[in-house]
This record gives sequence, structure tokens and C-alpha cells, in this order.
Amino acid sequence: AKEKYLELLENVVNDAPSLMTDLYEKGEDIGFMGECLYSGILWGLENLAWFEPFFMRVVNILIKMEQIRRENLRYGNSPSDTLNRVFCTWLPNTLVDLDKRQLCISTLLRTNKSSDVLFNLLYSLLPVEHMTCQPTHRPKFIELRDQERESRTDIDRFNSFIYAEIINMLGDNKNRWDKISRYITYMNPERFDMFMNKLYSIDWQNAAPEFKNFVYQNLDHWADSAKRW
Repeated sequence: AKEKYLELLENVVNDAPSLMTDLYEKGEDIGFMGECLYSGILWGLENLAWFEPFFMRVVNILIKMEQIRRENLRYGNSPSDTLNRVFCTWLPNTLVDLDKRQLCISTLLRTNKSSDVLFNLLYSLLPVEHMTCQPTHRPKFIELRDQERESRTDIDRFNSFIYAEIINMLGDNKNRWDKISRYITYMNPERFDMFMNKLYSIDWQNAAPEFKNFVYQNLDHWADSAKRW
């Protein structure tokens, strides 16, 4: 049944994405007191994400669901939210350890380097003040042992990996530069140096004027904010 469930969803997101779009739209158009029609799909995927044999397939489905999803859905339940929860370092909603989750991201990056969904996932995992993460749906067909907490060293290593990949994905995408500029405040010295090296590596003389002005304005805004502190 689990294999069939994943196979069905893989067929939908790969070969019939309009079915998922239709489900999103109907799920959003059922009134103030209505239910979110696609929550059941997400809960089913969250159940299977606890187990390593299904983890990669679940993540791939969630990424494609998020690519199909409209930006303005009003429900809190979303594929991107589920992705953030299963990759969260300090509240693991999976039995897949941090090394294997990092390997999963590396595998995805090999074919999805330009993916905004993947960039937004990585960015959502960067440590900031007052981070929150909610538990995912837990399967009831088996008793799960609680996942052991990752060590601070392993979490820091994972965060460094995430940050390095974000820097590599920036390109000339203004939305990504806007996000990383907002994160400067949280950068430790090592990450700030990586950010500065990225700036130095850009051929600004031949960069598009619009892109240059955008980056300059973002950095200028951050500098003004820092002065006020």
C-alpha cells in the first residue's frame, strides 16, 4: 500500500500536474470554515518520511508539489512547510539521520541547482533567532522510537553545508540576493567571509546594471540598519 501510494503521487506530479493544481484550487475555495483538501496527502507523506526507504521519494514528491502550488494559498499546510519540518535539525521529524538528509540534499542539487523551491527550503533551514518547528504527522501503524537528538557539532556542520550551497545558488537571482542580504545579521565570521568572497568573485564591470543596483541597494540598506544598532 505504501509503494502504491507513492507511485500514484509520483505519476500525478510528473505526468498529470493539472490534477494537483485542481486539488489545490478546490481546497482553497470551500469557504471560511472549510477543510484543506490536500492535508491528507501531506499527512500521508509525513508518515512515510519517517522511514529511510521512502525518504528520498517523499522529498521529491513534496518538491514537485510545491513547484505546482500557487504562491497565495491561505492554508498553513503546504509542501514547503512539510519539507522544512522533515529537514529540521533540532526537531527531527524523521528517523533518517542528518548525514543521510544532507546526502539527499546533495543529490537533489545535482539536478535542481536552479530550483527556487530547493533554494527556499535551504534558506528556511538557516538558524535564526526564535526559530519554530512543529511536529509532523506520526504513523499509527507502528510504534516509533524517538529520534536521538543530533549533536551540536553535527548540526553546525549541516548548517555550514546548507549555507555554502545557498551561496553557490545565488547567481544573479535578485530574490535570492535579497534573502541572503537579510541574513547578514545572523552570519558568523566564517559565513560572512564566504559572503564577501562571493561578492568579490562577481565580474561587476560586466554585470547587468539592474542587478548591480539591486545588490548595492540591499547592502546599503543593511549598512544603514547596522549603524542604527
